[in-house]
Amino acid sequence: MLSSKLSTAMTISHAKRGSPMSENAESLTPKQLKMIWARANELGMTERQVRNVAKEVSGNRSVSGLSKAQASRVIDRLQNRKPEPQERFVGVTELPAGVFAMPARGHVAAVLKLKDKLDWDDEHFSAWLLKYFKVKDVRLLDWRRARGAFLALKKIKERQEKKPSAKETAL
Repeated sequence: MLSSKLSTAMTISHAKRGSPMSENAESLTPKQLKMIWARANELGMTERQVRNVAKEVSGNRSVSGLSKAQASRVIDRLQNRKPEPQERFVGVTELPAGVFAMPARGHVAAVLKLKDKLDWDDEHFSAWLLKYFKVKDVRLLDWRRARGAFLALKKIKERQEKKPSAKETAL
């Protein structure tokens, strides 16, 4: 009884707002809504991405305003979607205030690989980290500072490759 009143109220409210859902269409079920958000969470999707899928299916960004049939189509699309690889380093410029994120293992490995390419020993590298980043180990950096360390080491390597070595200038 409560469910049918709620469904009717949602349908009418969507009709008043000009939603494409007609008064005869049934609203999505709470189970469908839960399934949409659970699958989106598994995929690592943002709320904006989920709403864009809803808009593709129904023409409306409101997930809770979907009809049963539209919700089924959204669920099908999400089920057929593969998780996107999380790029926690490349392309990420800012995290919300107060969020602390450690660098991914791959990024730590990339920094250490650059250290090796520069022929720096552990003592030299630790001293460099301490001087510029106030830590002795790259794993203690947050993602932003690890990115900064990576980019700085990359620039140092580029400069090192441009500069002729002492052996080359002696010849």
